[in-house]
Parts: sequence; structure tokens; C-alpha cells
Amino acid sequence: MLMRLIPLDLIINTELGKIVVSKFIESDHEMTKIDDQTGDLIACKVQSMQLPEDLGAVNHIFCDKTGTLTKNELVFRGISISGNLFQGSDTAKILDQVYIKNSFTTEMLFKCFVLCHDVIPMNVKGKIVMSGTSQDELIVIEVAGMSKYFTLEARDSESITLRDNQNNSLEVVKVLKTFEFSSDRKMMTVIVRIGSKTLAFCKGADTSMEPRLINLTDQDKASLDDLDDFADQGLRTLVYAYRELPNYTPDQIEKLRNEDIEKDFTLLGVTGVEDLLQDDVK
Repeated sequence: MLMRLIPLDLIINTELGKIVVSKFIESDHEMTKIDDQTGDLIACKVQSMQLPEDLGAVNHIFCDKTGTLTKNELVFRGISISGNLFQGSDTAKILDQVYIKNSFTTEMLFKCFVLCHDVIPMNVKGKIVMSGTSQDELIVIEVAGMSKYFTLEARDSESITLRDNQNNSLEVVKVLKTFEFSSDRKMMTVIVRIGSKTLAFCKGADTSMEPRLINLTDQDKASLDDLDDFADQGLRTLVYAYRELPNYTPDQIEKLRNEDIEKDFTLLGVTGVEDLLQDDVK
């Protein structure tokens, strides 16, 4: 019935308008890409005349800022240890400042960087290349390698080999058990034996880690405040901690659950990493 109330020429003009707008979309040079294999320029192709109407109805775009608006290229921006904040755009300068205020906590934090992860060092044409699925882990291990502390040298199913960046000595750390990262826990824990001590190193999101920290000093609370500042700046943040464990027997290690270990941690530090935005994205 409504078709009788709408003039035919109005319907025709509306359809012609859709075609014109679709051609504008297809001719937009910013809606093109280069084929990775052939190098040819591929233009946008409008598959439905309904598309202009759908786009015209959009008022706001909400995005989680992962992969679509970003380059998936991470840049280290800051670190806070025992209330000391080191932040900037030059990673080398940040690391120099960190070493000036070197401490036991700092050394343990960088040891946590190179022990608590799933990254595998691979020898490619005589060069060590880090292979891993988590960009956050890769950037932190890269930063550790640039520091005056430790470099991830090798790993297998039972151990991780670290290189001291000052004297080039190697240290083999035995891995006893690993609790992998999960979306429910939002954290990862690795149990290792260093010398005569059994230690658990852990990293994770602030919402998961903070309730598991104990004996927080004023300096530790200042670092957690720095973590909030990192988040306000749009940086991706992680909290690092550790605890000393009894020297369990192999059978006891096998029976351990993450609930038994992931508690009563001592804070080591927090980091802020920027996920760079795509060009022309503000």
C-alpha cells in the first residue's frame, strides 16, 4: 500500500544516489591496498547498494584498539620499580636511569622478564631470533637484552639459559613447573630453581595481581599509582612479582596447583608499553 504513496521518481532518484555514493567509495584512494603477492593496487568494491544507507546511519564507532586501529607494533614507554618511575621515548636512556638506581628488586624484575614467558629463541643463520605469540613478551625480552642485566639465550622443556649482559657468563635455570596464562586468571607463573632456592615468578594484569600482593611498602604503592598513570595514557600494562617457595620434591611439584602458588607475592615492578596507532588515526 505504501508504494502508492511514494512517487516512482523519488524511488529512482534514491537508487541513483546510492549508485553515485558507491562509486565515490570505490574511487576513494584511501580505500585501497597493495596485493602482497603481485604488488597490484586493489580498490574497494561495494558489494551492496545498501552500504551507503548503513554508513549514513553510523554516529559513533567503538573499537577495542587491538589490531584494527593499531599497527600491532609495541614500543616500551616506561617502568616503575620500588616507587622510582622511569619513562620516556628513548628506551636506552630509560635503561641507563634504571641501572643508576640498581637494586636487588631491579635484578629480580629483569630476571622475571627473561624467565616468565613462552618465547623460544631460535638460531637463524647464526643470529638469535625470538619467536613467540605474545608481542608484550617479545618487547619486554628485547628490552632486557638491551639492558645491563640479562639476555634470553636458549630454552628447552626443562631449563632456560640466561646471559649476563655485563660479563657474558651463562646461567642455566631449571624450570620446575609452568602455569600458563589464561583469560580467566589473566596471569602466568613459572616455578624455577636458582642455586639452592625455589622461586615463583609471576606476571599479569593489575586486577589479578594486586589482590595477590603482600607486604606492600609505600614505594610499592607508588609504583601501583604509576601503573594507573600508564593506563590513563593508553599504555598496555603488566605487573611483575615473585615469591620464594620451599624446596619441594619432584612429586610435590607435580601435584601443585596454581591456587597453591599464586598468592603472597612480593611486587617487583610494573611496565607500560604503547601499541602504536595506524597512520592517520588520532
